[in-house]
Amino acid sequence: MQQASGSEWDVSAQAARGRERRRRIRVAQSVAVLFAAAIVLCVVVIWQRNWVRLRAAQEQFEAYLPGLREALEVTGTLPLVYPRLDPDGQTDPPMAFIYIDSNTVHQLRPSQEPMIVAYSPSVRLILGADERIVAIREGGDIRVTIMRADQFARRLGEQQRRAEAALRAVREAGPQLP
Repeated sequence: MQQASGSEWDVSAQAARGRERRRRIRVAQSVAVLFAAAIVLCVVVIWQRNWVRLRAAQEQFEAYLPGLREALEVTGTLPLVYPRLDPDGQTDPPMAFIYIDSNTVHQLRPSQEPMIVAYSPSVRLILGADERIVAIREGGDIRVTIMRADQFARRLGEQQRRAEAALRAVREAGPQLP
């Protein structure tokens, strides 16, 4: 038998270290891929949850609009108060649907500008800004859209300022006698 020389041990030790290093790199790569896949999966699940939650809120919201759409279609204008859904006096349940106040409706009814007429409470989302389901009257129709909470607050504030300005103009004009 031949005895291994020092250089052969060095070569086999280097080969063993090389194999060990490649194995560690493969393990690290596998862990990195697994971690990235877990992050992607979490983002997809959260996005799906947000989407399902918004769609459910929108469907619930849509269930309360037929009475409002019918009133708009029949009279050509928005009612001052939300129309009753059935003869028993049932209206919208608390926290599911908010109709704008009668003063705003009265002041902005003649306007042809798009007007927020109803909205849902804020829908909390895990990733991204909270959103609201909003009914907007445009011309003779009411459309439903999803709006970021900050955008909603800005548009509703502008709408309330327009209503207040219209009310001030009416008050400043004084009584109109025939």
